[in-house]
Amino acid sequence: MVICDKCMHHFNFVQPLRRRVKSITSEKVIEIYFICPECKAEYHSYYETKETSRLMARNNALRGQADHKGIKINQEYIKMEQDRVKKLMGG
Repeated sequence: MVICDKCMHHFNFVQPLRRRVKSITSEKVIEIYFICPECKAEYHSYYETKETSRLMARNNALRGQADHKGIKINQEYIKMEQDRVKKLMGG
């Protein structure tokens, strides 16, 4: 359940939306976000690059192996990549 900060509408988060954003570098950057169905306010979730997709897939594989230490380390790499892209995007 999500509560919109702007209109206070309660709604279920179903499927995130994706859109390509202007890239600062030659990297393809996709913004993952969702929209309030009531007031249409947009909420940014994260940016996706080829590297973040690779790291997230690796994280899923580590979960399947119950490798908790590996998951923690990989999540740190994901955060570093997200921070790098966010900085490039001006955020």
